Amino acid sequence: MRVEILPGRLCVDIMDHLAVFGEQGYTFLSYLSDGLHALGQREVALTFLASAAVEEQLEAPLPLLETLYAYALEGLCVDVGDTTELSQGDLMGRPGLRGALYVDPQPLPGLPLPHSRMTMLLLSEDELRIARHFGAGRVLARMGHNAGHFPFPGWNDLDRAPAFHAESELETVLAACPRLIVRRAHIALEHNRRLILDLPRHAQREIAEAAERWHPEDETMALIGMPHPGADAWLVWAPGQEAPQATCAKEPCERFGGGFALFSLEQAPRLEVLEDGFCCAAPLESIAAVRDALLGDADAEVSLDPSCSVCIQWI
Repeated sequence: MRVEILPGRLCVDIMDHLAVFGEQGYTFLSYLSDGLHALGQREVALTFLASAAVEEQLEAPLPLLETLYAYALEGLCVDVGDTTELSQGDLMGRPGLRGALYVDPQPLPGLPLPHSRMTMLLLSEDELRIARHFGAGRVLARMGHNAGHFPFPGWNDLDRAPAFHAESELETVLAACPRLIVRRAHIALEHNRRLILDLPRHAQREIAEAAERWHPEDETMALIGMPHPGADAWLVWAPGQEAPQATCAKEPCERFGGGFALFSLEQAPRLEVLEDGFCCAAPLESIAAVRDALLGDADAEVSLDPSCSVCIQWI
């Protein structure tokens, strides 16, 4: 079904489709925008897990796409990893639902998506704040863990519980250290001894400026990105969690994706899981070498000791 939201400017194609995960079948309802590209904004796919609440308000998502169009009309376009506050009130009749996070297209059976289109995931006010302060990967990994779907569900479930609440912002170690969020940076720990940082060249200047401000002899620094797409598992974290947790694609896992890499000064080198990311602790010489690599534009492998290293690759 095709619906005109703004005649001659913005339309949406609404379709239902079935997907099977494991032995369970699910029905979805997807909204595919058409008209955003004329404003330089990537088109979006907004998919809902079918429910009585969704079917009773088929036109409720249309104002969300109209708001996105209005932002683009003002030159405020969004891309993967960005967030948008779409309402001061509750979206889709759900308390606390306020905005959206945009991710790479998440095709589903019956819903092929071109790479040019983004998937739009609706978030609560608290989830939006966590994504903006500590990275989208933290929210997505928790959503995947709660849904039992790796790496995260590419659809919206209006009945799901929030992945995070307001107090989560205060309980993370990341709140106490300088941090740089780099969209499209991918982070993983391979075989528990090689920390991989795939960094986007388009953010090279931003990363170098942050590295210039960082004085490793005086402070820690966290580089925040997304869990690596080539990871076998994504680390997840929630306040009060006492041991590492992950959502796995397969077992055994050889490459764990994490949402951040925190660098700190210690005499005994170590690479270990910290919350839903990694702590890289090493003597000043090694940490300074990591900083130098972030200042430059060449791939580098920094050895912490014979058993572990940090691999920085520009992509």
